[in-house]
Amino acid sequence: MKKQETNIETITIEQKLSVEELEKSSQKLANQVRTLSDLKAEKADSNKAFNEQIKSIESIMEIMAVEVETAIRKTQVNVTRKANTNTKEWEFLDEETGEIVKREPYLLNPAPLFDGVAEVVEFEESEAV
Repeated sequence: MKKQETNIETITIEQKLSVEELEKSSQKLANQVRTLSDLKAEKADSNKAFNEQIKSIESIMEIMAVEVETAIRKTQVNVTRKANTNTKEWEFLDEETGEIVKREPYLLNPAPLFDGVAEVVEFEESEAV
């Protein structure tokens, strides 16, 4: 005797949702929208943090490349500016060591070292260069 074959298929049909099922689906959709929004915000924050780290590393690499290229390192030093009327130069003294770390000709009064802080020096006309 031959076995009878069954041809079973799966199809999609449409069913009308009840009010309760519609409310549940609406709540699930709202939850998914909120989850997606939160995830996108988290991604943006994460990307911003990574971009800031990348920029910081690139900046450090640029400084290091210039140091290697020029064999000169730029260092920030806290200084006091003093006018030397004998040499007609500005002298910049290291706050820690008291050593002169830089000299500049008078030419013009230099810009303030810090906002609102500048040594005012008045020259007689004969002294001005």
